[in-house]
Amino acid sequence: MSEHTIEQDYPFKIYKVSNKEEIYSFIKKIKDLSKKGDSFLKEALSKLDFVMSNSTFPNKIEQDDLNTTVKELLSKSGMGSIKQPEAISLYLSGYGGLSFFFDNDEIEEIMVNKTDSPIFIFHKKEGLCKTNINFTKEEYLTFLNKLQNLTSKKLDEHNPVLDGRLPDGSRINITSNYVTPFSPTITIRKFTEKPLSIVSLIKNNTISKEAAAFLWVCIDGFRLCPQSTLVIGGSGSGKTTLLFALTSFIRYNERIVSIEDTPELNLSDRENWISLEARPKTSTVEEVTMDMLLKNSLRMRPDRIIVGEVRGEEARTMFTAMDTGHNGLLGTLHANNSKEAIIRLKSEPMSIPESNLPLLNLIVTIKKQFDTKKGITRFVSEIAEIERMDNKVLLSNVFEYDKDDDKANRSSVPSRTLENVAKAMGVEKVKIYDEIELREKILEFLLNKGIEEYKEITQYIQKYYEDPEELINKLYSEKKGK
Repeated sequence: MSEHTIEQDYPFKIYKVSNKEEIYSFIKKIKDLSKKGDSFLKEALSKLDFVMSNSTFPNKIEQDDLNTTVKELLSKSGMGSIKQPEAISLYLSGYGGLSFFFDNDEIEEIMVNKTDSPIFIFHKKEGLCKTNINFTKEEYLTFLNKLQNLTSKKLDEHNPVLDGRLPDGSRINITSNYVTPFSPTITIRKFTEKPLSIVSLIKNNTISKEAAAFLWVCIDGFRLCPQSTLVIGGSGSGKTTLLFALTSFIRYNERIVSIEDTPELNLSDRENWISLEARPKTSTVEEVTMDMLLKNSLRMRPDRIIVGEVRGEEARTMFTAMDTGHNGLLGTLHANNSKEAIIRLKSEPMSIPESNLPLLNLIVTIKKQFDTKKGITRFVSEIAEIERMDNKVLLSNVFEYDKDDDKANRSSVPSRTLENVAKAMGVEKVKIYDEIELREKILEFLLNKGIEEYKEITQYIQKYYEDPEELINKLYSEKKGK
């Protein structure tokens, strides 16, 4: 709702909210009127006071009521010339001074370092930007209290760091003066209301159609032999986004259990999905670790286990699960390439024996880079298979990034994974390649038709599982009817 511009100012680009000053001046005017207690504004001010101090978010009716109240106040206060009363309403409710950034889908992260200092953001195309928004000390303390209420967690000397989730699903980290002595800090990674589908990632050139079709066949495994897959990459590279897109390949009739430190995966379109959330130890409650939850999930009769991020003892439990017949596990891991991932898995605290590593079938690497023309881009740089040969672990890149083509292309290395799938299916390997080609055409058709919302893509994939011939006939008839 609020207009903004981005200007270059070395060493940072500046993200400017253009109507910031008029909104702030309105807020100051309201505060002044509140202190004076003008009778003709009492009722309207009481509504504003409720929203400004309330720890919850207004529902649609309350927000509409607030919009009306703001317009009345603007008129009565002689400020009817302000063009964007909705932006003021947004400021007063929700996330207050950060609402400008939550209202823009191009912004991924918000960083508040201290009071009376510019707030920083990470913009999808522009990268790290300084803003013209800041908090006074009073505003900052009020906002910190509101955030603690929203997460149902408290900061104190026993709990100096807060990791939590906001009502919209965004991840938040707050540090208190006990660990950041100069000022409390806030870091928010925004939740995407419309998650990217595998077709969206193809459209964005994050992954090629062929690589996506290859992963579709491997992760599905024709229900008989789904392949366990880790998505790896650096911080903010898009690991969780890609992992979520890959969940479209899981069949509706499979029971899914997801395990995360801070829930980011939302599979609410699945009737048989359970989300488990780890809990840190505090002064009043015991810790519930990822490993404890993973062990518990094995007693929940899962068809699929998704581990949000593998980083500790839960890795050993995950590989034990693979060794006892739990195929098709999915997860993410911090590593820059497949070789680093193997080293991390073998090292403390994960300590996976080398002989167990081939239980993991695929490692998909996603990278982030800055392009002067395109801005921030993300792309799958390699898909590696893990094999055992003479008691040694070998990595084979079946897809590798080609800089000239600007995508990961199929390498000349024969795929042992597809051989295993063909063997489990009792068919020749060529049949599996034919299936990959067919699924690639389906993805291409959906892309050309402009169908890319996650739920819709998932529904098409499920229709293919139910009756492949019917879906193919439908797609080709629609193609002819263009």
